[in-house]
Amino acid sequence: MKCTECQKDVEKVRRGLCSICYRKDLENRPKAKCGGCGQIKVIKNKSKGLCGACDMRLRRYGSTAYRERPKKGDYLCIKCERDPVHAKGLCKTCYSKEHWRSLREGECSNCGETGKLISRGLCIKCYKEDIEKQNSAICIGCEEFKPIKAKGMCHKCYQRYLRHDDPTHGRIKKGDEPCSHCGARPIHAKSLCGKCYQRYLKRGDPKRIRAANITECKECGEKKHIRAKGLCTQCYAELIKLGRLGLPKDAYETMYKAQKGLCAICGKPEQYKNGAKKGQPKTMAIDHDHKTGKVRRLLCQLCNQGLGCFHDSPVLLQKAINYLNSPSGD
Repeated sequence: MKCTECQKDVEKVRRGLCSICYRKDLENRPKAKCGGCGQIKVIKNKSKGLCGACDMRLRRYGSTAYRERPKKGDYLCIKCERDPVHAKGLCKTCYSKEHWRSLREGECSNCGETGKLISRGLCIKCYKEDIEKQNSAICIGCEEFKPIKAKGMCHKCYQRYLRHDDPTHGRIKKGDEPCSHCGARPIHAKSLCGKCYQRYLKRGDPKRIRAANITECKECGEKKHIRAKGLCTQCYAELIKLGRLGLPKDAYETMYKAQKGLCAICGKPEQYKNGAKKGQPKTMAIDHDHKTGKVRRLLCQLCNQGLGCFHDSPVLLQKAINYLNSPSGD
């Protein structure tokens, strides 16, 4: 579009003028004394002789008298009387509901579906797509047509710019190389194709698991991917751990019952603290002597880590006891 004054090509035009010419036009407009506030301003409502602010107050409140604009949160919503005011005396929830009711229904000019029209005769979906297209351009990092995040870069290139000061750092173009796992499809992310990358996100491994391998585990009874010997990955790892320590399969359960499910040091049970399993029993650590390999007893996570931090040294632990028993500063 061209500005009618300077004849320059610009993206946005207001009243046929670019932003610079529009400001100049506002400054050059004839000014007069406002009939409401009595100040010398540009008259917007010529029939009543009011400036823009007085004309707005007249239409909103029915009077040109100055009113201090209430700040957000100063008053409660006039409808629900519960949440603070967001706009027009209403909270965010009530304001959005009133705005949604005020929208007219009709046929979207883009997709043709009948529903609420947000703006420009478009439904919500088409309106969002239109906004994204307006904010899209060729990214200076990946040179693709994408929504621009900042500084002429898309979201991913802008993140690379913030971390490495280079929007192209470590970037591999899609399709340049085959997948490092299957080699059949071009790269999508992390040197993997789209399907292998999805498996990597779900399980942390791009390997394909057959549906026949997903059965009930002999140990925990849950339907999982069977690793070996009819056991899932977690139960199989515990079995391997017991084998390395030279313990039979039922050794953990025997020790657990002997200790009544309590830690050998603090005497507290090991339980999940967060998540869906909160309060349920958790597998305890099998403590052993790192020099001789002899198994001691079951410990909770904190006690086991505490011994590891002191390198299983009675000398260091005794020094810690003396330090705690001694007065501060000695």
